[in-house]
Amino acid sequence: MSNRRCRGFTLVEMAIVLLIMGLLLGGGLTVLSAQIEQQRINDTQRQLEQAREALIGFALANGRLPCPASATIPAGVALAGQEPTPVLAAGCANAAGVLPWATLGVSETDAWGRRFTYRVTPQFARTIPQAAFTGATCPPPAPPALAAFALCSQGDMTIVSTSGGATLSANVPAVLVSHGRNGGLQHGWCPIAGWCRCR
Repeated sequence: MSNRRCRGFTLVEMAIVLLIMGLLLGGGLTVLSAQIEQQRINDTQRQLEQAREALIGFALANGRLPCPASATIPAGVALAGQEPTPVLAAGCANAAGVLPWATLGVSETDAWGRRFTYRVTPQFARTIPQAAFTGATCPPPAPPALAAFALCSQGDMTIVSTSGGATLSANVPAVLVSHGRNGGLQHGWCPIAGWCRCR
């Protein structure tokens, strides 16, 4: 009989191998998580741009921007995502709410499943007769016969940075916000008259 010794891995060797595998998997998951987050940012950027285009199309067809939809109506319930009827002279009953996604035919939520916040300057959401711009330096074009604003009209909102308070955009007629992963105001915004930005 031969005296052969069978040698296997010791517990220390197994622990080292498991530690190395854990580090490799952890690093891979971190990279994957960063890629998923970047994809969500890119998707939300596209959604912001689509919503901006829908808002501009609505303004061209109706001579005004839509009023914000109610944030308290759950999805799937009557009037969810619908623009409330604007008050002709005053504009919207509420200047802030959520994007009227059903009215515009766009996505209800961003890539994190959060509704877009939407705010409009009241004068941009009212319907007034074209004659109200008689003598104005830049009257709105006709049609539409009823227009709330002209190309030279200025909004009443200023967008500032949450870090440092620097002005990012001024005299904005409307703004659309994605609240991002954490639900804060820091993730993305889109001045309707300008350009969209996710950061």
